[in-house]
Amino acid sequence: MNRLNNRGSVIVFVTLIITLLLVMVGIGLDTGMLTYVRSQAQPAVDAAALAAASGLIGGQSEVEARVAAYNSKNDYVGQPGSTLGASNLTPIVYDGSSIQVATYGTANGVRVGLEKAGTSPYTANAESSVVSPLFLTPLLNLMGFTAPAQANLNITATAVLLNRPELPFALVGCTVGPTTLSWSQTPSPTCSTMPPVGIGTCINLNNGQDTPVLKEILKVHGPDNAPFTDPPKDPEDCFLVPVIPNEPVDANLNKCRPMQALARLCITKIDATGNPKFVSGKITHCNLNWGVSTCSVPVLVRDTKSGM
Repeated sequence: MNRLNNRGSVIVFVTLIITLLLVMVGIGLDTGMLTYVRSQAQPAVDAAALAAASGLIGGQSEVEARVAAYNSKNDYVGQPGSTLGASNLTPIVYDGSSIQVATYGTANGVRVGLEKAGTSPYTANAESSVVSPLFLTPLLNLMGFTAPAQANLNITATAVLLNRPELPFALVGCTVGPTTLSWSQTPSPTCSTMPPVGIGTCINLNNGQDTPVLKEILKVHGPDNAPFTDPPKDPEDCFLVPVIPNEPVDANLNKCRPMQALARLCITKIDATGNPKFVSGKITHCNLNWGVSTCSVPVLVRDTKSGM
């Protein structure tokens, strides 16, 4: 009986195991590097988007200037090929659920993208993706495969401006023109202390607070300080206020109603002594769902089309 010649079989087995281990190590290194690169790039782009949105009040030049100033101080997005500039910015309108391309005159947000050429779902874009090296490539090339030496990552962020109401009351419905109003909310007539709101925000209606609210408003805007006039002084006597639905019609206002829009109200008179007490004014704009004002606050939102 002849014995089988097994010489060299161990070498073949070890070679296969080593190759498999190298592939696994390469995959692990590549996965780790891709995760690291994205973790470094995403916060940088997020911050750039917030900086861009905060400049919308000043228009396109201010948006681009703020991004340029941010980019000059940020080492990561300043890498060759991934420098943020005007070509990476897209003015958008965000309605609470979807994003539409807009002009800087109508935009309430800005989308910032470092992306592969031709991959933006909103506008034509040049190559500006973030580059990550691949460690597995040399091994694959050695084995006869063709593989890229680097991966190009799309990194995007979108920020929009939410508004802080500038007076502590809500309008039930909204029609442009003269109006007489009463309100019912916690006294706090400065935009710096009210939380930012968007479509669907719960507006808590605290009934029975009319007199304290009137007194608080009069402390800041009453006859002893800067009396209201007709026609009103704009912007001194004009404020953003939330609009809530009148549904069911003429029902009691209590608990919470979702904000459906913003209105710009210009006050002409306040009567805090009569019964009922009232404020007279003119609504100059209505349905300013995401109107830009000095009380706007930039926040990040999800861009479902980009998967970000």
